[in-house]
Amino acid sequence: HWSLQGSLFRNMKPLQAQPDFVKACKLAPAPIRAQYEQDAAYIDDAQAEIRQKARACQPYDVFLCHKTTGEGGVKTEDFHRATQLYHFLKDQGMRVFFAPESLAAAAGANYEAGIYHALHTARTMLVVCSKAEYLSSPWVRSEWTRYLEQADRDPSRHLVPLLYDDPPASSLPPAFVSRQLEGVHMRGLNALDNLRSTLELHIPRTASD
Repeated sequence: HWSLQGSLFRNMKPLQAQPDFVKACKLAPAPIRAQYEQDAAYIDDAQAEIRQKARACQPYDVFLCHKTTGEGGVKTEDFHRATQLYHFLKDQGMRVFFAPESLAAAAGANYEAGIYHALHTARTMLVVCSKAEYLSSPWVRSEWTRYLEQADRDPSRHLVPLLYDDPPASSLPPAFVSRQLEGVHMRGLNALDNLRSTLELHIPRTASD
């Protein structure tokens, strides 16, 4: 499942049209080539379904990226922090993608479409940063890596690390450090006000605001 999910999100161009895939099929023995083609057709169909479902969704202002569960399936402190942030930002009138709430009733292609759409429409990604191992976990890393790839192409998108427990720079991903991403320290009485001010710089206001 993880391998398929990575294929779905890394490149939405039909797999069967990609030069590397075509080359691999030419070099593969007939039985293996047939399996490649069958798998590629499945992935391409899934991609098309995801794009169709994603187009029906409204864009997001904020994508909340966090580590949900730790050892034994116990909810992490970051999950509880993200939950509080979700309700705070919603109260500020922002459309927030928070997977436990936004995808509560989704499954299969609907789940994949929800994540794909949120990653491709959110003006800002907030990454809850408390432990290096959380940031490097497969799911969390996949989300912020894909978002940074978009931000590198589109300067209107911004990734903002939320710094809890004063993590040293060495605990942040090299991709954050090399881009000199400006984080928001989330300890202190003014933390939420500072976060709101930061988001107001990044999220365009509409005429009705």
